Amino acid sequence: MFPPTFPAPILVVQHMPAMFTCLLAERLQTRTKLRVREAQRDDVAVPGQILIAPGDFHMRLKSEGGKIQVVRDQGPPENSCRPAADVRFRSAAEVWGGQWWQPY
Repeated sequence: MFPPTFPAPILVVQHMPAMFTCLLAERLQTRTKLRVREAQRDDVAVPGQILIAPGDFHMRLKSEGGKIQVVRDQGPPENSCRPAADVRFRSAAEVWGGQWWQPY
């Protein structure tokens, strides 16, 4: 029920095997007007887009040239998971600091 003009990116980390995260993205795309896909190397997180961490890859964020860029890596599992939501949350805190969201 998100409007196509949703004002923030949505970054999903779901503990699923690699081939299932692609299927999840495809399924979610049929249920929303937002663009949904697996995160690719060096994607930019933009409003109105849903990026899903690919199975077996952590999703980190970094600020690059005034944009929020997605970085995927296969660092060690955390809490027996890769991807792990904690990895994404820590990097989001580094990028946004005390603000949970900054307008684009």
